[in-house]
This record gives sequence, structure tokens and C-alpha cells, in this order.
Amino acid sequence: MKEFGHEYTSIDGNYVQYKTIPWLGTFAKCYYPLEGFSVERISELLPSTVTIECISDQTWTGFDNRANQTVWVWLRKNDNDLLSSFNRSVRYYIRKGANKGVKVEVESSREAFEDFWRIFTHTAGRGEFKPRFRSIVERIFRETDFSRLFLCYYDSKPVAAFMTIHSDEAACFYYGGAYKEFLSTHASYVGHWEIIRYYNDLGKTLYDMAGVGYSKSYSFKKGWGDVVTHYRSNRIKSRYKYALLKLFRNSRLLQTLYYGVLK
Repeated sequence: MKEFGHEYTSIDGNYVQYKTIPWLGTFAKCYYPLEGFSVERISELLPSTVTIECISDQTWTGFDNRANQTVWVWLRKNDNDLLSSFNRSVRYYIRKGANKGVKVEVESSREAFEDFWRIFTHTAGRGEFKPRFRSIVERIFRETDFSRLFLCYYDSKPVAAFMTIHSDEAACFYYGGAYKEFLSTHASYVGHWEIIRYYNDLGKTLYDMAGVGYSKSYSFKKGWGDVVTHYRSNRIKSRYKYALLKLFRNSRLLQTLYYGVLK
């Protein structure tokens, strides 16, 4: 993703993603686990740093710390042990969806991405959330070294779709969704089950189902694995430039101009 300004480095053993936007500066994100983490060290090696964000299992003094929950499914088990680790309702809906004839395929074609995007934007509209900028998601789809696209079919029609990203040890749900009129097929259950089997076969350690509200109103991910609390901690070094960044993130026009130039 270097073409979008995203670069990656290791600082004192910590995995750091950073993005430099012309005229604004550098925005750094540091990922769990963090060892010997030092704001001063990152600022020294990444000049013009505007914000430093940490994803970790602890809070940090001097940071704005916000708790975020996710669900981890531990892999490196056989299918029976994996199924046994889910709760009863998850196992039931996986089997019910499979019995209805839902099939899951790993796809890489342009047509498959179009199917995914239609399903994703439908889900965003239904859930009333703003989808990620398409050009970014599409570029990640093309990065086959660390992303996969799974399409769920019912009667040969795509009814659910999920994109994942992965590293050497872990895989993570990125974006996805399902058509409302096909929720009764339980394609989402079959889809995540096949994702778990796919990465289990590749020898990954865990599947991160991504952020989850874990409330009565949102229970789909509840029975799949362990609820893990991480903290999204942010330190702002330049409030003026950070305000400009927020303006950029909230403006479709500015993003279109910026990412359009980078195509």
C-alpha cells in the first residue's frame, strides 16, 4: 500500500504502520504486542509525526485510551475440535446453512470484487455506517500476498462476501456482509466457518473476527471464540494538523482528489 502513502517498519521490535500526507505530516500506528514502546523513539525515527496511535492490551499514560473488544478464534486444531470450541447456536447455524446448500469459494476475479462491493455497500446501507473508500479496499483486494476474498453462494448466486487480511501468524476479518433477503440461508455462518478452516489449513494461529460491540443488539460473533479487550490509544502531537486530518477523513471530495492523483 505504499502507493497510498502507507509504509511499514519495525522500531525496537514493534510493528509500526505509518502514513505521510503532504503538507500535514506523518501519522503512526503501532500494533500489539508492544515491547519497550517509546513515543520519543518513534518521533525521532519518524520526523513530523502528528499522531501516534497504539493498538495494545494496556492503557498508556498521556494517551487518550479507548477500550475496544474483539473475538479471537484459536486455530491449529482439527475440524471437530474447532466446532466444539464454538457455542451450540453457532454450530447449529453452520450446519443448517451447509444443509441449505451454501457454498464458499476463494475468489480473485474483478467480477467477484464487484459482487463483494455490492453486498458490502448493501450491508453498510442496512447498518447505517459509512463504507471505506472504494479505491483503498480495491487495492487491498489486489494485494494477494496478504488478503483474501471469500464469496458465499446460494443457488449459484452470491449472497454474502467477506474480505480478510493476514500475516504470518494471524488472519483478521476486514470487511463484508450479506444481503438481507438471504439472511435465512445462514451464509454468514458458513462463510466464517470456511474462512476459519482455510486459515487453519494454512497453519495460522488465530482468526480475529474484528471489533464487536458484544451487546444484545449485536450477537453474531458472540459464540465463536474468546472476547479480547484491546485499547486504541492515541497521542496527538499537533492538534492543528490533526484537525486538518479529520477534515480530510470526513471529506469525500478531498479523498477523491487525493487518491485519484495516486492511481
